[in-house]
Amino acid sequence: MKIFFDGPLNPKMLSMIPKNFAVVNSKEEADLILDTSNTEKSFKNLLNVTSFLYELIGKFVEPEVLESILKEKSLPEPCIKEIGVAFIDIRGFTRYANKTSPQKVFQILQDFASESEETILFYGGQIDKYIGDCAMAIWTNPENYQDPTGVFIKAIITLFHKIKNKFEAENLSCGAGLNIGKALIGFAGSNTMLDFTAIGHTVNIAARLESVARSWEIAFPYKLLRDSQFLKTLPVQHEVVDVKGSPEPIEIGIVNAEYIKLQ
Repeated sequence: MKIFFDGPLNPKMLSMIPKNFAVVNSKEEADLILDTSNTEKSFKNLLNVTSFLYELIGKFVEPEVLESILKEKSLPEPCIKEIGVAFIDIRGFTRYANKTSPQKVFQILQDFASESEETILFYGGQIDKYIGDCAMAIWTNPENYQDPTGVFIKAIITLFHKIKNKFEAENLSCGAGLNIGKALIGFAGSNTMLDFTAIGHTVNIAARLESVARSWEIAFPYKLLRDSQFLKTLPVQHEVVDVKGSPEPIEIGIVNAEYIKLQ
């Protein structure tokens, strides 16, 4: 965050500035303008609250969206654009939850969430939301990648490799559905609660394909194979399946992360 101080700034105040703030020399450059005529205690409290809110919002939207909000001082309008979307679901979770203590169930969900967020973020995406034991991941910038399908598949394979041993020790596994295409993205909700998300046919198909995938499998529209050099190096199972919401059967590809070693 770029911050401008309107007034004198003593050395003690300077030492209070969080590391994620960059001090600029003009109001025009700044995302935030602070009046330093307040007492040092008030100044510190204001910085702490501002830093907390900045980091909190950053947990819900990608850095590009956060920068747009700061720059425009408003939420961006929903727009239709090409995205990548994946649904990653824990297999066997209901049975596991019925016979396991709530504390242990909570810990498994926390581990799943932590690994999902770290891995998806590393591969340029974000976790849009959690739906029970399922994570929805989105990439709003597939045009930035030479092989977006390959990048997104690698992200899910990497996640599966990270959690596989821990999950199988609890008789759990995961399956995922992936799709790339046009969707409406933006903030949706009521006047009091908003959620940054993606909606549309592309998202629906990804959700349906997740239910097709078996343990440690990733299902995707077979047409994505055409432009992905990475997928062409993998053993891909070809199937034609009926998918709810699609007027015709869909050709899909399936890869099993158990049999793939990433470099």
